[in-house]
Amino acid sequence: MGNWRDPAGSSIGGSFSGGTNNSVPFINPAGTWAQDNPNFTYTLGTTTLAVPNIGISGSLTDTNNDGFKLLSGSGLLLGNTNFIGFSSTASQGGARDASIIRDGIGFVAFRSVATAQGIRIYNSFTDASNYERGRAAWASNFFFVGTEAAGTGTLRNVAIGPSGAGAALYLRQDTTQSIGWQLQGSAGVTGAIVPEVNNTNDIGTSTFTIRNFYLNGNAGGNAAAGAIGEYVSSTIAQGAAVGLTTATSANMTSISLTAGDWEVSGVIAFQFGATTSYTNLVGGVSSVSATLPAQEITFDLEQPATIPTAGKDMSFVMPTTRISIASPTNIFAVTQGTFTASPLKAYAILRARRVR
Repeated sequence: MGNWRDPAGSSIGGSFSGGTNNSVPFINPAGTWAQDNPNFTYTLGTTTLAVPNIGISGSLTDTNNDGFKLLSGSGLLLGNTNFIGFSSTASQGGARDASIIRDGIGFVAFRSVATAQGIRIYNSFTDASNYERGRAAWASNFFFVGTEAAGTGTLRNVAIGPSGAGAALYLRQDTTQSIGWQLQGSAGVTGAIVPEVNNTNDIGTSTFTIRNFYLNGNAGGNAAAGAIGEYVSSTIAQGAAVGLTTATSANMTSISLTAGDWEVSGVIAFQFGATTSYTNLVGGVSSVSATLPAQEITFDLEQPATIPTAGKDMSFVMPTTRISIASPTNIFAVTQGTFTASPLKAYAILRARRVR
């Protein structure tokens, strides 16, 4: 099987040839070959090295270049087609079901032709029935990363991410994709889950929707601009009521909404003079200035000429209206009164809530 040599290149006992699996070569303390030691096996031609228990001082080199070196102070060096394999039984003669092998420049692989591979890292181990461990492994064509426990062991939490502030955890489809999600860890937004690129990602699809979505903004505050739940409003106070012209539509107030889907509603209140007589009061939410919306989304009171109680105001709720827009748009609270005699004034609150 060739000569084994020491670091200086000198023979350390000649060569060993022949033999069987029951006649195994080894190097004794005198530096010469011996055999029938089950703790060292070298099989010519297959580069199979089984070393359950051997101590080596200095370096041991295979001069036939079959692909390995045992280097003093450095470890085991294998050729790029060699591997460390494990038998499925206590004997090296069992089927190899796990291997550690070079898998390209800079890569080490756990690989087997027929068996899905994995790795276990223990937090504690008493025996095969009592342990805590981490696991990264293939199962049912899914790659799982998690923890396992048995017996007296406790199932532990899993944390994935950088160990300090200033770095983010990214979730991407592949190594070339730049549109993913990040768990930020700096810039005043520690713990925020945000898209890598603004306004590019969705949560759910038209086919796979989210069942429930729970939000809780800052206590006593409003949702941020652009966020679901954003609130916009404008109020004309009672003391600033706007005078109306009979049978003429007028804006009470307005708000500017950005692109999105909004629900808009409000209240319009009327102030009557001492002798004001009215027959019609109408109002609603409109996207056109000084123009009443469609009849089905207005309040509309029509009755014979009536003089209300002096000094009393009358309020009407504007029906909630969906406003879906692709660009910033002004939305108006519009009203109209048909009246005679004393003046008629109105004031209002107009409010909107973003739903998407």
